[in-house]
Parts: sequence; structure tokens; C-alpha cells
Amino acid sequence: MLAAAAALAAALPARAATLTQVTGFGSNPGNLSMYAYRPDGLPANAPAVVLLHGCTQNGAVPATVSAWKN
Repeated sequence: MLAAAAALAAALPARAATLTQVTGFGSNPGNLSMYAYRPDGLPANAPAVVLLHGCTQNGAVPATVSAWKN
């Protein structure tokens, strides 16, 4: 999962610093959602950081309360 997230994050085009839904990331029997956040000015070959959240949360909540988006 970590390798897949890193590969997808690296392949995403540069965008404004917002959460962007990633679709088509493989077999998805649990109907899971995946979002990527790329800060503005991210240098080439920057490491990928994966933030997981609990089952009752969505991706925006932990990203905001953890200050990852600040």
C-alpha cells in the first residue's frame, strides 16, 4: 500500500495545494477512497508521506487537525 501511494503521489501532476481524489489505484473490494495532497512548491523527488485515518473519519479531518496542510 505504501509503495502504491508513493508511486501515485509521484505521478500526479502539480496542482494547487488541495486534497485531490485518486481513482483507479487497483482492486478495491472495500470501496475505499484515496486522496493526495501535494504542497505548493514541492521539489522533485520529495519523499512521500502517508497519513492514515480511522474508519469513522474522512481524509480532510486528520489532515486539518494534524496541521499537515499548514
